[in-house]
Amino acid sequence: LDEAIAEYKKTLELDPSSRVSRSSLADLYRATGKTEEALSLYNEQLAADPKDRTARAGKVVSLLELGRTEEANSALETTLADEPRNLALLTGTAYWMAAHGNNEKALELARKAIEIESRYTWAQIALARSLLGLQRPLDAERALRYARQYGKFPTLTYELASVLSSMGLYDEAVEVLRESFTIKDGEIQTNLAGHVPASGTDFVELLAPERRAGIYQAKAADSADNAKTLKALLAFNTAVTPAEGEKINESAAVAAAQDFAAGTDNMRAFRQVYAASRLLRHSAGVSTALDLIAQAKKASDDAVKVPVLTMAVQADEFRDLRARAISAGNVPDVADAPPHLLANILKGRLEDLHGWALFNQDKYPEAIEHLKQAAEILPAETPAWRTALWHLGVAHEQSGQKEQALDYYIKSYRSGPVEAMRRSVIEQLYKSVNGSLDGLEDRLAGTTAATGTTASAPAATSTPEPAPVETPKPEATTPPATPPSSESSQLISEDSLKSASSRLRANIKITGRIVDENKVGLSNVVVVLISPSGSVMAATTDNEGVYSFTVAPSQKSYRVIPSKDGYTFSPIDRAFASLFEDQTQIDFTGTKQ
Repeated sequence: LDEAIAEYKKTLELDPSSRVSRSSLADLYRATGKTEEALSLYNEQLAADPKDRTARAGKVVSLLELGRTEEANSALETTLADEPRNLALLTGTAYWMAAHGNNEKALELARKAIEIESRYTWAQIALARSLLGLQRPLDAERALRYARQYGKFPTLTYELASVLSSMGLYDEAVEVLRESFTIKDGEIQTNLAGHVPASGTDFVELLAPERRAGIYQAKAADSADNAKTLKALLAFNTAVTPAEGEKINESAAVAAAQDFAAGTDNMRAFRQVYAASRLLRHSAGVSTALDLIAQAKKASDDAVKVPVLTMAVQADEFRDLRARAISAGNVPDVADAPPHLLANILKGRLEDLHGWALFNQDKYPEAIEHLKQAAEILPAETPAWRTALWHLGVAHEQSGQKEQALDYYIKSYRSGPVEAMRRSVIEQLYKSVNGSLDGLEDRLAGTTAATGTTASAPAATSTPEPAPVETPKPEATTPPATPPSSESSQLISEDSLKSASSRLRANIKITGRIVDENKVGLSNVVVVLISPSGSVMAATTDNEGVYSFTVAPSQKSYRVIPSKDGYTFSPIDRAFASLFEDQTQIDFTGTKQ
């Protein structure tokens, strides 16, 4: 931008009457914080052409930036009266208002902007920021997902991740972040505008050039705390998913978990729960996980006060439902569940995590005590309740109490969706205890009483699944739905299974080669991988036509699709169900059109 300013100054010296040079230089001055200089040039332009739309828009924002609020509001009203469809004015002012906490006014102006042109991504960003400031994160998410149909650049990615993180949807947030960002040695890396390599230690400064060049705003509608949280989330995810052939650096993972979980805001308990659960999932930093669980217990009273409590407490349960709805073009709305029920889920989940961490330290009696508490606190038939029962089964089995373990396994399995891997665990233990599988079907169907003692739990509650709601307009308000049922819990069940069974690997590698008709490797082929949750990853073939992905194991399907301009591929795609082992030689042949 500094070089652009220098060039525009030269052109203005050569042609002092150039409207384009004067307006562009004023915009860039404003973008870089030289507001007085910008306002002077806007006034010069308006003296030559009082109806210049760009100058009128720039003047309003400059006056706001200089604190001349009364003049700015007067100029805004006058300009909108003359030009109600001044898109630059509406968008720029809306973003400025959102950046300075005037969310009601920002929302009003942003709505007017998208009525003029809904495909303008910066107008949707301004709308989303105002909605987020007004505690309407799902509407903000709709605005940004709509915008992503028409634009793709790191700021848009970051804005969506911010909204998802604000609801405690940390897995979704980091999946989105990884579409545009990587992190190494504390440096965040991206390609600004999709093609200009850039790196920095902070999201706000890293993305500033896009904002300054796009809408000429010096201040971001973001906070340092939010940027720090998202950087820590990206660093933590990177630490627990090392490159192929490398082991998790436990000290790095622990440090990243602590950074992510830090803070004094009311969402800190959910970050602590997330960080602890992911450390345990990857068998790293168990003592740190216990510390985080203890901190989360102390912060739980503050946690239940957050306006996004329903979503934050059940982030994992909603994952599968949301993925299905989003892949269909919808963002499902969610009604608030009873606070006492959510408080019990949070408290029970903390006990479950506590018990599971102790189990990972081979402290079986203590683990069983906390896991029993979890099963008693958690509402019956919920995914978290089933997870606690399964963990109880694992703990009893490792303690040599096979009959009791079998009872817990069966009770957990019977109340949830059919899962092949869990069924296999039950069959093996049942055969070990009874010598054959005779009678197992009756036990699973609940027609034969269990021989052991199982934990008591509250009576089952009916929690129907929220229906995906179509949102033709990005800021549309839809009738609330209800919390998810056990039907939407398959992902959680799967994750619990991974933790419970040492036979399952933490990461699976998919590799292959793409060649032409002469078996020569094709380079620069974009290979897209669609995950079970509907998220998309991409890789590019090297000079030999080789590509690879590292993913989590899943009972569901991954899909791989190659793409290169001027080529068709055979097969068109490849899909993998029940992915628990490395997949090699996933090859394709490209034919030039």
